[in-house]
Amino acid sequence: NWYALVFPMYIVAVYLAFKGPRTMGRVAEIMFFFFIPAMIVFLILAVSEVNFIEILPAFEYGLKPPLSAAVKGAAAFGDYGLMLMFMGRTEGLTSGKQMKGYAIASGIIILFNFLFVLIFGVIGVYQPDAIIRITQYNTSLTNYGRIDWLIALIWQVSQILYLSVLIFGASEFIKSAFNIKGRLPVMIGIMLIVEILIKTVFFSADRINDTFGSTMSYYFFALQYFLPLILGIISMVKLLKKRRRKQCRLKMYGAK
Repeated sequence: NWYALVFPMYIVAVYLAFKGPRTMGRVAEIMFFFFIPAMIVFLILAVSEVNFIEILPAFEYGLKPPLSAAVKGAAAFGDYGLMLMFMGRTEGLTSGKQMKGYAIASGIIILFNFLFVLIFGVIGVYQPDAIIRITQYNTSLTNYGRIDWLIALIWQVSQILYLSVLIFGASEFIKSAFNIKGRLPVMIGIMLIVEILIKTVFFSADRINDTFGSTMSYYFFALQYFLPLILGIISMVKLLKKRRRKQCRLKMYGAK
């Protein structure tokens, strides 16, 4: 039963989102000691199966196909835009450290997808759940058992935390847009709407990819890349104006 799997995940994810960023951060700290070693083992198991011939010849059809694919994949790989909500003042953590953390995480994702292409090549598009499939052809696992499934389970648990961040971000946006005070009803409403859409409109992964990878991909690309850039410029301009006003006040009081 589908709901026997996802309903408990929904409950935990909504609870974490309701408790807020501090609770999600504490859970992430605990999961770090399980998730990082699991990813390292996954990458080691995957490296033994790579074939660099799969990426050659590079740019055979020019830059247009990879650039077009980057735009179409914005909805799938650009959801870290929600992390902008956590880019404010954080005690003991500067924006520079935050950006380094995001850069390292992005690098791991790029490396993982690169290895996926080196293993599956052109048939990669027919392999769903990349993190599970990436080690399925490793022959050494036949001697030691499918330990990769245990690692995949750790990754699956981390998805609950990922889902809670999405729920929290979506609820905060809706609360701010419609001036709603209650957090829990908004989160429950979001999950109900998402589940209804999955069952009625986006009833398959292919349907979701076709919808968000077509014309809507340009909207997501602009939202996730250009909007943060514009907001960053606006923030810098406001900061510079604030500093200038402060300097003017100091000069005025100094003159007196």
